[in-house]
Amino acid sequence: MSFVKTEKAGLMRDMSTKAIINTNISEYNYVLEKRKQSRQIQTVQQQIDALKNEFTDLKELILQLVNGKK
Repeated sequence: MSFVKTEKAGLMRDMSTKAIINTNISEYNYVLEKRKQSRQIQTVQQQIDALKNEFTDLKELILQLVNGKK
């Protein structure tokens, strides 16, 4: 496996696969952290959506109870 420098610093080309490889460890760690944050945001958004649905269901049940007693 041989690598050749590219015009952009931190990037190398693997001559056997022609793939561009990022050799900048701090950039790589930054991308991993951003992905982790993105997954956490998605999880929180899903939890918020689930809570909204539960509140809507509870509201409907309360309205049914109130309307049934009148």
